[in-house]
Amino acid sequence: MGKLGRRHSRRGLSVVGALVLALMASGCLEAPTTIFTPNSKWDVPDPAAYQFFTAAVVWGTTSCKTACGPKSTIFNIPSYEVTLDNGAASWEGDALPALPLTSPATIATWGPAVRDIGGQWVMVYSEYHGPASSTPNCIGWATAPLLSATFTPYNQANPFCGPVGFLDPSLFVAPDGIPYLLWSEEPIPAARNSAIYIAPLTPNGLSFNGPPVEMLSFASAASINGYCTCDEGGNAELENPSLTADDYNGYDLTFSLGTWYDPGDYITGSIACPTIYSSDCSTYASQGFQIMSNGSASVATDNTPNLNWMFYDVYKPSSGIRYDQFGETGEVDCDNGACP
Repeated sequence: MGKLGRRHSRRGLSVVGALVLALMASGCLEAPTTIFTPNSKWDVPDPAAYQFFTAAVVWGTTSCKTACGPKSTIFNIPSYEVTLDNGAASWEGDALPALPLTSPATIATWGPAVRDIGGQWVMVYSEYHGPASSTPNCIGWATAPLLSATFTPYNQANPFCGPVGFLDPSLFVAPDGIPYLLWSEEPIPAARNSAIYIAPLTPNGLSFNGPPVEMLSFASAASINGYCTCDEGGNAELENPSLTADDYNGYDLTFSLGTWYDPGDYITGSIACPTIYSSDCSTYASQGFQIMSNGSASVATDNTPNLNWMFYDVYKPSSGIRYDQFGETGEVDCDNGACP
């Protein structure tokens, strides 16, 4: 994969335009803050966060990545409260302690996203029904009256499924108050690549209020500056969308691209899109670029770009939820060895 290895700046990019957590005089970034590192047997992929000024509540997925005995198939969704200026974190508990009751049965849940919609807290998540199911990966909803409360599956007998797997849902509340669901559609071998879709939701965020639209195709995403598909071996996927309104009446879409289990080929990309319920992100993809050499990243707020934070997981060589702050001045990629 090609690395950018240089600073980028362009007007119109906001939340994902820059890593500005304490820029040093050299123009490079201090090390990102790690808020949770599990033991060697566990991973914490697909974190999400909701930001309150200088604090955030963070959710992730606790999953087993090596032999864990009877827990080898358990994926739960823990939550943490984090003080952003120093990384201090406190355990809040399992946010979704009960698996949704679906048919076929849900084996695991992962990849949560949470927003305040319609006077309650709404969570969306991926649910896994097993390899023998005709709908192995679907999207479910859960609600909570308070952010500190545990979430209860909503309409659990009717998850959002399709002929291919739906993964990595995220929620976005636009400046006009309309909530949207974004998700990744799994690829079909020898038929189609993965893609990111978006659809408007009802005011309570619990059902669709319009048909899905393909927001970003894999081919378009792979055209961003600094990314090369030449070493992916046909296994690359487009997933984990996250959306933020910028300061210029547009939007910034971030996404993961590559092979999630290969730390050398899994990145976070960014595209500035004039509109979102359209194919504009695909149209403008060639102007996008890689912002991090780690995937699995999500922004913490929808409409405050200059105060936003991005949370992400590092799968190898060590695991943990990490975060950096984003702004508007450009991005530095220190992976090429130019930074101290």
